Amino acid sequence: MPARKAKTLPALKALIRDRRVDLDISQQQMAEKLGIVQSHYSRLETGATNPSYVMRQKIAEALNIPFDEFEGQWKASKIGRTQGVPGKIPVLNIGPAGQIIDCDEWGVDSGQGYEYIDNESISSEDLSMLFALVVTGDSMQPTLLDGDYVVFRSMKTPLHQKDLQAGDVVSVRFSPESGHEGNWVCRFFTNDNESSRLVKDNKLHPERIVPYEHIQQIAKAVELRRKAF
Repeated sequence: MPARKAKTLPALKALIRDRRVDLDISQQQMAEKLGIVQSHYSRLETGATNPSYVMRQKIAEALNIPFDEFEGQWKASKIGRTQGVPGKIPVLNIGPAGQIIDCDEWGVDSGQGYEYIDNESISSEDLSMLFALVVTGDSMQPTLLDGDYVVFRSMKTPLHQKDLQAGDVVSVRFSPESGHEGNWVCRFFTNDNESSRLVKDNKLHPERIVPYEHIQQIAKAVELRRKAF
């Protein structure tokens, strides 16, 4: 399914790993310092998942590295990423369905991706607004399974004009004022004139009532590509 992988530079990964080892901190201990599970931290350290701006601040603090120095390494590590493949859909990141990406680092307009998938059934005029995510975790089961590729169309019109139906699967980008980090993949419902209700298919994960002013961007799921078994 993936078309190709993007190149990445090892500088940031080496900085995090080597500094952690020098401080005699285990991955589990780092995860606890950051308030995440060990498997999530492992993906951050190996470069499989992008750390958001807030997470980069936490990592720098945990490793006792000046943030300006750490951020400089982060920006340098982005140089090797690919700049888009004509006719392909960029896969922006791999992460849990509950919290996928920080769009400040991976905006749809950038045309960048860690890998690319073929445009199979979506009209070519829509490609500039498309991106894909790879689901991990169980928060959207049984609809979305671990390893599924989901193609989204970014919707930039004002929220009340968006072409959304109750129950549509969306990727929601929260504003900085919301207090949430990154994105949610969920189902969208209108709660009232001022807020939306964001619901997971797996009822073990609680829904959220989010004011419209805290939603910076919504992307609507337009295609599911089930993982191959």
